Amino acid sequence: MTRIILKDELRRVPFFGWAFQMLMYVFLKRNRDVDPQWIHCLLSYFVRNDLPVSLLLFPEGTDFSDQEREVSAKWAESNGLESYRQVLHPRTLGFVEVVRLLRGHLDAVYDLTLGYQYFTKDERPSDVAMPIGRFPPKVAIYLERIPIDTLPEDDEALHAWCRERKLRGPYCIFLK
Repeated sequence: MTRIILKDELRRVPFFGWAFQMLMYVFLKRNRDVDPQWIHCLLSYFVRNDLPVSLLLFPEGTDFSDQEREVSAKWAESNGLESYRQVLHPRTLGFVEVVRLLRGHLDAVYDLTLGYQYFTKDERPSDVAMPIGRFPPKVAIYLERIPIDTLPEDDEALHAWCRERKLRGPYCIFLK
């Protein structure tokens, strides 16, 4: 079963939040003190009970709005990193924790990137576009299998690897 790693605010969305909780989706508070323990708790349960599961992570973590691009650019500047134009800086803690905890149970990580062509210049995907029937005329799909043994083993090196790839993501992780 596929489980998605989501930001904690989505837990409170009527009906869907409740359903996601019942399906044991992983909710993150984006808190370095809390999230690693929660990730470890859930993933240990999946492994201990030999549950077949795939995890879907969205490293950019949110929408690609002007406000989020500005936040990403400020974060990059304060950390001495380049500012990206086409993607946001990835939030790497969840990805690094998942890979670290599941490394012995994984064969590979899959980079699944979707690129959308929209109707007007600089138009971005919208949360309301698809439900009202406004679909992009073209969607480009990039899929790459990344063998687990090619990923850095050191946590800091794995964070750096994520930034260097500009995490096209989302990333899919399948337990054996």
